[in-house]
Amino acid sequence: MPCPRHPGVRRANRGAARRRQLLACRHLGGVCGIPAAARAVACRTVTATQTSAAGYLVAYPADEAKPVTSTVHFAPGRTRASNTQLKLSTTDSGAVIISNESPAPAHVILDVSGYYQ
Repeated sequence: MPCPRHPGVRRANRGAARRRQLLACRHLGGVCGIPAAARAVACRTVTATQTSAAGYLVAYPADEAKPVTSTVHFAPGRTRASNTQLKLSTTDSGAVIISNESPAPAHVILDVSGYYQ
């Protein structure tokens, strides 16, 4: 079973994700019990917290263009979460990108509960 929370996504030591910033969750495949051959992960939650403006997060494989759909929307001062099945990059060791589409910073938490091979 994978780690319940992927380390480094929340960026606790470096602060919140800045506005319109891409957060690369590098190499989900092959770490935290997720096999390198995994094709996707089940995210129990993708959470935006400590927000000061409305916005949304977009999660997608690092080797694909950003989709037009969002993963989770949030309002100022509200913690919001959503669950998703997230395809992993096939060319970059299972990397994913989480994009903060807000005019203000937001902290991001990615809880992985399983994987697909």
